Amino acid sequence: MGDMGDIFRANDEFYKERRAKRAAKFEPVLKELGAEFKSEGVYMFGDYLLYPTKGFAMHKKTYKKMSLNKFIQERKGAAYAAGD
Repeated sequence: MGDMGDIFRANDEFYKERRAKRAAKFEPVLKELGAEFKSEGVYMFGDYLLYPTKGFAMHKKTYKKMSLNKFIQERKGAAYAAGD
């Protein structure tokens, strides 16, 4: 599998770095909001499950998904959207 294997491994490393960057961005904000840590990579705020490594929030009963940026913006207000 030679060359293809190298491509797949490089892709895995790329996605691992991207997940780490997303988690570093979102986890402090979620803790500030008061989200409860449930398990590795999953937080809970009210009826929403928050996935900082994947970048989305999901309502636990209706399974409706939204961007984590949008979720935080709705909870925190315009200050987060402006980058403050």
